[in-house]
Order: sequence, then C-alpha cells, then structure tokens
Amino acid sequence: MCEFYTISKKGNKWVSEPLKELTDFSTIPGVWFVLGKETSDDKFICLDVAETGDIRNEITIDIGFTNFDYSKLKMDYEAYNKLGKYMFTCNHKHFRECLWSYIKANYPDLKFTIINKGINDQKTRKNLEQYIAYKFDAIFWRDGRRYKNVDDKRKKLITETYCKSFEKDNQNYNGLDTAIKSLI
Repeated sequence: MCEFYTISKKGNKWVSEPLKELTDFSTIPGVWFVLGKETSDDKFICLDVAETGDIRNEITIDIGFTNFDYSKLKMDYEAYNKLGKYMFTCNHKHFRECLWSYIKANYPDLKFTIINKGINDQKTRKNLEQYIAYKFDAIFWRDGRRYKNVDDKRKKLITETYCKSFEKDNQNYNGLDTAIKSLI
C-alpha cells in the first residue's frame, strides 16, 4: 500500500495532509522522503530521502522499480548507508532498481511525503535532504556514495553537528520535524 502526503507551512506551523494528485508535482523541485513499516503492527520508520528538480518524475520512477526482478543479476555489491550500516547485497549497476525492489519486498506499507515549499535552490534542497536523513535516521539513504567503515564517534559528530547547523541556519524550517513525527 502506498500513501502520499505533503507537508507545507500554514502560517507559522508545518502541517501534514493527504496528497490528492502526485501529478500536481510534475516539474516541481523539492524534497521528498519515504516512510515504511514491515508489518501492520510496526511503527513507520524513515527509509530514504531525496532532493530533486521533478518530484513527480522521481517518485514515479522509484515506485516503478518496486516491481524490478533482479533474481537473474549477479549480486556483487554490499550496499551501506551514509552512516556505515550494511543494507543488503545487490547488483552495483542496478543499485536503484534493487533498492526499491528490496524496500517494497520488506516494507509493504509505504508513505511518500513531499516537502511542499517550492524549494527552487538546489543547495537548500540538498541541505534539507541531509537534515531529514540524519534527524530521522533514513536507513537506506546514501547520498550517492558507498560508506563501509564509519565509526560511532564519527556518526554522532556528523549527525549532531549537521542537525544543529541546519536548525540554526534555516529558521524557516523550525517545526518541520514535528510535522514529520506526526506521520511516524
């Protein structure tokens, strides 16, 4: 089951609402993240976060990859997230396809959420993507690189330093974490 939400600022408060049409976000830049849970009794957890210049296109492609059959591929790549946690073994050339197929197989309930703020500046989008990934421990977020050996001290330093810096420098996003927590 896939559900779609937007989080937007209404006055001084960030509000989460069901999204009626994903097509409304065609060619719209922004940040989105996906929450998932393994069973109906579990709580939602943050799986992945992304910034993009076309929200609808990127989410549509990733959802399409949930049906990817990678059973005949050589699994030659151990994938680790940004904080050095092993995720799964996959095919390096088809990482994105394997990732989304793995997510759908292991997390059948998904919530895609779009930060609806009309974020045109790519640097701001990237900073927001990193903030959400660190703050909510996005378990499949990699930032495009392989991370195998990250010690606990470095993880804590990256997480605490980055989150505090973002909150200090981006006052427009105060309260966003509360809206995200409402979905979890």
